[in-house]
Amino acid sequence: MTTPPTNAPNGAPTNGAPNAPKAPPGGALAPTDPVFAVVYGDEGVGKTTDALATFPDALVLARRGGTAPSWSYLQIPGGIRLLLTSTLAEASECLDLALAEKRSAVILDDASLTGQVSEYMIAQAGTKGWDLQDLLAEQALVLAERALNKGIHLLINAHEWAPGKNRPRGGPSFPYVRVQQAITHRSNLLLRAVVDPTRTYAWKVVYRAADPAWKGKDKVTTGGAVDPAPPNLRALLRRAGYRCPRAPGLGWQDEVAYGVVLPALLAGEAPQELMTRVYAACVGLAPAHLDWAWRDGFAAWELEATVRGRTAQDRFWGAPEVKTSGVTLA
Repeated sequence: MTTPPTNAPNGAPTNGAPNAPKAPPGGALAPTDPVFAVVYGDEGVGKTTDALATFPDALVLARRGGTAPSWSYLQIPGGIRLLLTSTLAEASECLDLALAEKRSAVILDDASLTGQVSEYMIAQAGTKGWDLQDLLAEQALVLAERALNKGIHLLINAHEWAPGKNRPRGGPSFPYVRVQQAITHRSNLLLRAVVDPTRTYAWKVVYRAADPAWKGKDKVTTGGAVDPAPPNLRALLRRAGYRCPRAPGLGWQDEVAYGVVLPALLAGEAPQELMTRVYAACVGLAPAHLDWAWRDGFAAWELEATVRGRTAQDRFWGAPEVKTSGVTLA
């Protein structure tokens, strides 16, 4: 196995990193620019888990117990710091700490509830009506601008707000349409996490950025043509040239994911056979950590296979190659 790539500040790729994709052409962010990602969807679809796995050195802003299931599943050995926060204003005040500790990302978990608590606190202070909405939208924008200006990735998880009266398209759930608009307009990656029952993988969730009934955007990867995409932010950012850090002692996950799983799948090895071989060769590693390395490599392959004109799901089950036009590798 090769030596895994060294992680650089803010997820930037390092020179000579194996399997490093080229930075996307004009129109997308440079792989040194911070990302403001908003992922929204129903509870329990894996939004928090994916965010923590993508940035295991993040400063996580959440409520007590809110991230416990994800911590238990991932078994992150250290690196992440959790702060209990209740409002958008409190979240903004934590950014200097993230910068001082050289965190690559800040994750605001359950931002929908944070917005509701923020609304209540502003109303309790006597601000009402349109002034309340304006102040709430301003607090959301201040959080985003401060994080991006400090060079810190900002990931926000939220519940979904279904289409309805005065809302022709669904989107992330925040108090008031203008608050939602402020957040979605400033984001550069806006994804809906939704269950796709047609998927035959263990992971039934997909990320959507181009569903006309729901708000979405991808100004990061230019691989937004891959819609639906696998539920793996690390794979999407990697395709754009970013390098996300690993938890302490888990640098080998890059080696397994991108030095073994991805090239073997691209070479045509059957996923079931490869999984058996990889897990047999990695006896002694924590199963939870190996599972996520496999998932990262598999998601990277799924993206590559799709843009090459053949869906990964078809290849998984041995279906004939499906040709598409107008989509090529960067």
